[in-house]
Amino acid sequence: MSVAVENSILDRLRENVLSRVVETENAADTGIAMPFLVVSFGTPIRASGDHGLVNSRNDTKIGSVVVRVVSVTAESARQVRDKVVYWLEGWSPENSGELLLEMGIGTDNATPTTKPTRFYQTIGFTYRTNLTWVGEPPTPEP
Repeated sequence: MSVAVENSILDRLRENVLSRVVETENAADTGIAMPFLVVSFGTPIRASGDHGLVNSRNDTKIGSVVVRVVSVTAESARQVRDKVVYWLEGWSPENSGELLLEMGIGTDNATPTTKPTRFYQTIGFTYRTNLTWVGEPPTPEP
């Protein structure tokens, strides 16, 4: 399922790039040592051209993941970005196709009122995945 694929992506980042991987960035949180990664997942959507005859429930889906590197210097953000691309591009999570590099952008939030200055590198990937439903999805944890 989607959650298992997403967890395997998070595990790969933690094991090979940085151990500091979060799924949300609170701008007021200064407790996370930099650099760190902020990972966001999109809801898988149906892939065009790969449809079943019976219904769309088990059609191939396209998942997406955006990895945002947060660092104190532009250079270290780019270095970590390169490591993310190295470990994710072309890698296939279980029941999924290869992660394809789709986009990237660098930004910063250099302002005199927000310290420390944070430099960002944002990288987006897509992948095809097989979301075959067997039973109901698990109950969310609180």
